[in-house]
Amino acid sequence: MSEPSALAEEALGLISGAPAFATLPPDERRRLAACVTEVQATPGELVVREGDRGDRMYFVASGAVQVLGRAFEGSELVLARLEAGQYFGEQALLGPGTSRRNASVRVATNSRLLALARQDLLLALDENSEFVRQLREAGEKQRELRRSQLREQVLRNLGVAEAYRVETYDAGQWVFRQGDPGEQVYLVLGGSARVVRHEGGAEVELAQLLPGQFFGELAILNSAPRAASVQAVTELELASLDGAWFRSALSTHPQLRSVMTSLETMYMLPNRGVLTLQAGNLGSQPTLTAVHHFHDGRRVVSTRLVGVPAFTARLIGAPEATMSARYADPDNGVMREIHLADNRIVEIEAEGPWAELGEVFGLLLDSAVVEDKLVDIFRDHGSFRAGATPVRRTDEIVCRCSNVSSEQILRAIEGGAHTLQDVARQTKATLVCGGCGPNVNELLGQTDWAAARCETVIRHTDTISSFKLRPLDGDFRPNLPGQHLVLQARIKDQWVQRPYTISSSPNTDGVYEITVKREPEGMLSRWLFDQLRSESLLRISKPAGVYFLPPDHAADVVCLVGGIGITPAIAIGRALAADPRPFRFYVDYSVSDDADVVFRSELEQFARENPNCHVRIRVTSREGRISADDVVRLARDYPNAAYYLCASRPYMDTVCRYLADAKIDAGQIHVEQFTIAGAKPA
Repeated sequence: MSEPSALAEEALGLISGAPAFATLPPDERRRLAACVTEVQATPGELVVREGDRGDRMYFVASGAVQVLGRAFEGSELVLARLEAGQYFGEQALLGPGTSRRNASVRVATNSRLLALARQDLLLALDENSEFVRQLREAGEKQRELRRSQLREQVLRNLGVAEAYRVETYDAGQWVFRQGDPGEQVYLVLGGSARVVRHEGGAEVELAQLLPGQFFGELAILNSAPRAASVQAVTELELASLDGAWFRSALSTHPQLRSVMTSLETMYMLPNRGVLTLQAGNLGSQPTLTAVHHFHDGRRVVSTRLVGVPAFTARLIGAPEATMSARYADPDNGVMREIHLADNRIVEIEAEGPWAELGEVFGLLLDSAVVEDKLVDIFRDHGSFRAGATPVRRTDEIVCRCSNVSSEQILRAIEGGAHTLQDVARQTKATLVCGGCGPNVNELLGQTDWAAARCETVIRHTDTISSFKLRPLDGDFRPNLPGQHLVLQARIKDQWVQRPYTISSSPNTDGVYEITVKREPEGMLSRWLFDQLRSESLLRISKPAGVYFLPPDHAADVVCLVGGIGITPAIAIGRALAADPRPFRFYVDYSVSDDADVVFRSELEQFARENPNCHVRIRVTSREGRISADDVVRLARDYPNAAYYLCASRPYMDTVCRYLADAKIDAGQIHVEQFTIAGAKPA
């Protein structure tokens, strides 16, 4: 170590060369120089760590150090390199008390640093307001420069640096409101915001947004209005990206696409309580972390690695696990492990693809009881579905049409009912609309369900929309035109399901389309219109039903349909458009008003492009309802046709009577019946 006088002389030169310190009187500079101590530092050593309490500042006598920043997405970036003659660490000493470091400093080369203790600097601060002002002003400029550098580097890594603008919002300001058009995508750079949805005059908080979180992209990708509102909680700094640019950039920027794909997988998981979602890092691997906050004080933290099928989730403060089950399939890169306390899942670890992940995570979030036999099945198969009785409350209603609970069905099974038909005979379940069939099969250990997501919503009228559903496991089974699937959603802590005719043609790129009318008394239809989100957990059955156009059908086809009953007719029309057949196809479509017509342009296109296709759109408020004479003429023109009916019960009862009077054989008539969930069966 140098002699004190030599060290003090060296320190005086460094202090006097610093612009802010040059404003101090010479005696004060000499006093500070006499107080410094020497620090030898080696490459890689952290001299200052972000977040630590500051007790010293440093002058670089020789060598070099790097100023580090941690980006909002968790990565570490070099913001500046300080050489001999420069100083750092003074800003943490300027405030009252002991302040925290706002950046880390790492040694780049072998360095000599001269350290000045906080108490020695405070003497100069107390007496020289101009000195304090200059130090703070210089520090603010450095912070702004480094914040800008940090932002630029992170956005450049994501591939969006050339297309953003910075927007700031005061606490309480709205970034956008529910129902606004989706034009921008946002990335939180600083501060926090909340996501709220307005439902029936009430405001429901859905999520909190922290630095590193993208939001607003779903409205852009789905070409839909904003599904919720976003409001600044603190002063908020955002990077705003043009929606059209963002949509095209996803195909050209791998890092951005990877982040969005990982976000999408997090959105697909069940959403309970208030959700906080934030980006970060695990070592060098980018991560997405979600925290579910519940009103009862529970918190569940889940993390997914960006671009890697790895997921963990745990209940914070959970009791020690009393049971664990692990399943591994090394050949396919699959590992799944659950930990339970008192038969409730408290932790999940998973690697590799897992279509059932959302359902299992939902059990953790809901603190649902998992029976020992299901744990054993999971240990053997990595799934609760493999021949397993589903996890559900015994009082949960499985068949709403006949008001049959899972307990009643389980009693029937224990009493010897081993087929769907046996259960139906004993309990009357499945005998009305058939929509509970997959649930009953699941109780029998023959699951028909597949996890699915809603990719797109197409709005036709105020009360009719089409929903495009994709099975998450890729197990797409082509349907026959006219068949239905059963859609199931978790509503108010219970599974609710309804059968819906598949309106798409077979082989539609792995996606089923259903077209639904919002019924005032229909629990699931109201949920689809009012509460469905891209992250909503859905389950769908395989296509089923005996009401369909057979592949080898050769006779003419006449569809007599009304209102939302157009769905099987549009499915048949789409199938014939994709694969024309020589028979004639006629559609008589009744609606109350012109505004109620859906698929008009597509139906008219069928008729234009296929000489065997004819469409009659009947607006009953203007033209009256289909009459017996109308049906007689159809029976005369299409005597051997297969007649497909789908509409309200009064319509179909009336038309069936007209067909019988016109001498159409009952074997030629196919009737699709549907009942609003919860309505009294006829």
